[in-house]
Amino acid sequence: MVRATELATRALVDKGPTGAPRKIRRVGFTLVESLLAVTLASIAGSALLLGVSSALQATQLSVEETVGLQLGQQLMDEIAGQRYSAVGASPYVYPIVRNASGSGVIRTNFTCLADYNGYRAQPPVDLYGVQIGRGDGNGSSRIAALQLPDYFNSWRTEVDVYYVSATDFVSPLAAGQTSDFRAVDVRVYLVDPLHGPRFTASLHRIFSNVPTP
Repeated sequence: MVRATELATRALVDKGPTGAPRKIRRVGFTLVESLLAVTLASIAGSALLLGVSSALQATQLSVEETVGLQLGQQLMDEIAGQRYSAVGASPYVYPIVRNASGSGVIRTNFTCLADYNGYRAQPPVDLYGVQIGRGDGNGSSRIAALQLPDYFNSWRTEVDVYYVSATDFVSPLAAGQTSDFRAVDVRVYLVDPLHGPRFTASLHRIFSNVPTP
């Protein structure tokens, strides 16, 4: 009777071309090859995750810029509907100061371009001073279920109004100088508690006074 150890030995032995016995080579991966494969897979996975992360970040920035542009455009359109100067006021007054009374964030009292000079609001609000995303458009708040909780808390809008010349609509005139042209700049920022405000949108428009003949 053949012993078990002899059977195990025969299983590992084969006949070569010359009839001499040879050992069967086992097929598989060495430890170094396995580690190399795992390393390459990790690098490929990291590159894939980095690409996904970059795409998500780019999408977020694009959304924020779109929101900022819409906030700025809404405010600029509101300003464009106002008079160049207040009723009875000179269109050449310097400095450009607010004529409206009341709170600086309640714009229902604003009647001309000068009232918007130096306007600042964080978070952005509507005409009645109600935070964007919470008002009903009539000076009251929506029901709680329809309000945007805190999305606009970190957003900030700014407006500056200044005189420019007929040949340069970008650079402000020197102190004390006036003209028939006023520039309105609307800027929108997203304020990061750690890194400070980040610019998201800027609008620049020129308004002209047509003197009475």
